[in-house]
Amino acid sequence: MNKLRTCKDIRLLGRLFLISLRLLITSRVRGYKTAIRSVSDINVETPGEYKADTDKISIYVNMLVFVRRKLGFRETCLTHSLLLCHALRANGVDAKINFGARKISEPKGDELPFTGHCWVTLRTDDNTTNYDILFTYPES
Repeated sequence: MNKLRTCKDIRLLGRLFLISLRLLITSRVRGYKTAIRSVSDINVETPGEYKADTDKISIYVNMLVFVRRKLGFRETCLTHSLLLCHALRANGVDAKINFGARKISEPKGDELPFTGHCWVTLRTDDNTTNYDILFTYPES
């Protein structure tokens, strides 16, 4: 709850909460493919009154994911990336979701020999992870 007290921009937090609910419902009813597609439907040329800095959006999204996890929602890198990318694009930032994979050196038991991950970047050349990028969405 201390994290909630540090939020000064209630309007942004409310919009993020509504985006979170919309993505949750879309992913459950129509599937993740439709939820991912909804990210590219956002026009990044948003009016100036809705623009917010990327650090504040990232902090608020992380806090919202933390609260959702405490409420029992299953949070994955995909749900987190969808929410962050959607929020950034809705606030005029041309963010993209990267989907990548890497080989596991020694898989144990029934594990696959590779693992997947997704993350959000603001530039296409910004790959600081040890995952090979398979594709980026929305495409440039």
